[in-house]
Amino acid sequence: MTETLARSLIRLIVTIAILAAVYFFLVRPILDTTNETIDRAFDSFGGIESSIDSAFDGAGVDPPNLSGVGKTDAERVLACVQRVEPDVTKMQRCAERFTK
Repeated sequence: MTETLARSLIRLIVTIAILAAVYFFLVRPILDTTNETIDRAFDSFGGIESSIDSAFDGAGVDPPNLSGVGKTDAERVLACVQRVEPDVTKMQRCAERFTK
């Protein structure tokens, strides 16, 4: 009976060691890489918002509130604003069109 208990305990320890090795050598590096990629994607979104803000500042207009606006919407606002940049009225229409 003691021998069976010892074998079971050894099997359990080996199984835990294998699972820990799989986690540290396979799963964790994949998760770290994924997190870094997501962080870089969100960092690039900040550049779009600052470009939109600077375009509105250059025209002397208050920039739109872009909180809760998706990345593709922000890119559309930026493209629209850059296309009509000298015309302040059209810039405001761009902001209203994509931020509602």
